Amino acid sequence: MKSIIAYHKSGESSKQRDYRNVVITQAILVSIALLLEDMVNLFGMGAERQMFYSVFLMLGAVYYYMLWDLVRNFVQQPVLVYGILLLMLFGFLTLFIAEFPFGKIVNDPSSYLITVHTLLFLTEIFVMYHAFRDVFRKDEVSYGKLWGSVSLFIMMAIAFASIYDILSILQPGSFGIALEPGFPSFSESLYFSVVTISGGVPDFSEVSHFIRDIAALEAVLGALYLVILIGRIIARV
Repeated sequence: MKSIIAYHKSGESSKQRDYRNVVITQAILVSIALLLEDMVNLFGMGAERQMFYSVFLMLGAVYYYMLWDLVRNFVQQPVLVYGILLLMLFGFLTLFIAEFPFGKIVNDPSSYLITVHTLLFLTEIFVMYHAFRDVFRKDEVSYGKLWGSVSLFIMMAIAFASIYDILSILQPGSFGIALEPGFPSFSESLYFSVVTISGGVPDFSEVSHFIRDIAALEAVLGALYLVILIGRIIARV
């Protein structure tokens, strides 16, 4: 019987470390995005809200860098690699302007947030395409590929959250409740996406028809991904 996990004692590859770092960053980012607002309200830390939002922005910057670090594993053309870096720097700068925690730089951040989500979504699609090919190619199943499979699953949830947030900004009330564009809207979009891709039913009774249809697509893709992943592992036994 072939070993399910082929691990070489010579040490972790650069790609494996990158996958692992992306997963850790994603886990922290998603946890803070989902829990931050409730924790602030629960412990009466409204005065420290700006500090926590600053931490979220810094984690966002780390996630952007981790995505770019993955890109370097898949792309050999320096022009493309650094072009994506400039695009991501522009995206983060736009996010910083829209979500500046210590005051308003722009009165209406909607167009900035749509730009941020669009660039992030396109970058994640690019990374997911290459990561999927790497994780499911025909060779041994390594720890690095398992980290990669986890990062892909979480990345899909974040990518769909960007779609939901864009729709929420373009069509206020799409979730059946009034949401402020920015962190509050993204937090609800991320919750909706994580629950949907995990096979659950989000607790939103009046979502728009468009969001409902996209959620159905996300649920199918999430289920198919898990089936393919399990089949890939079993095939190596």
